[in-house]
Amino acid sequence: MVVINADDWGSETTITNRILDCVECKKVDSVSAMVFMKDSRRAAEIAIEKGIDTGLHLNFTLSFTAEVPGRLLKFQSSIISFLKKHKLAQVLYNPFIKNEFAYVYQKQVEEYSRLYKKEPSRIDGHNHMHLCANVIWGQLIPQNTFVRRNYSFLKNEKNFWNKKYRAVIDSIIRKRYHCTDYFFHIQQFVKNSLIKEKIKNLLNNSISEVLVHPNQEIDYNVLNSTNFQKILSGVPRCRFDKMINNRNRGLGAVSQM
Repeated sequence: MVVINADDWGSETTITNRILDCVECKKVDSVSAMVFMKDSRRAAEIAIEKGIDTGLHLNFTLSFTAEVPGRLLKFQSSIISFLKKHKLAQVLYNPFIKNEFAYVYQKQVEEYSRLYKKEPSRIDGHNHMHLCANVIWGQLIPQNTFVRRNYSFLKNEKNFWNKKYRAVIDSIIRKRYHCTDYFFHIQQFVKNSLIKEKIKNLLNNSISEVLVHPNQEIDYNVLNSTNFQKILSGVPRCRFDKMINNRNRGLGAVSQM
């Protein structure tokens, strides 16, 4: 079973509209929504009206573009400065801005709940910073939330230490939260035929997420390509909310994997 999920819903009008087109053409199953951005309010109204499945797309690295309180902008700016200082900053816990992280996290949860009229049952992050040390070790996300895991890579796709670190974080995710078995980026489907065949086998025997950014031409083209549709042929598709509801009803579609 696979969920095709689009990130950055609500970030700006053109991105929301491109994602909406893909949802209505049934190329995308679920979306991850940003708050405190230019198109966040309109995107929420569209999602509610059209019954689009949404989760919260936490944002710690892209400046908020909607009108927000000065304190929130100041705290987010401190986080952005830290995370962009070095490529390894996300793996380092910074105790000096733990309150800023907690505040910016909580305000995004509250805004999502206000706009979408429900608390987020699913959380991921812009640039995958929902997995940064201050979020994970600070335990900001409540237990049993559905959380996006690290990318899944096949043999020889990444080096040993990269995979080792991802494995450690994924083990924490599995113990504390709910997640899919595998998580792929749609661009992984343009690699050699052996890798594509292995991924298809995994999709047929797992619960997986495939991430797409339809506003990026390469992602959009792959999403709409004949080759990608062939890979998905015969693989059951689902929305995240359906899987989460089945889990809550005890039907086992999603477990603590």
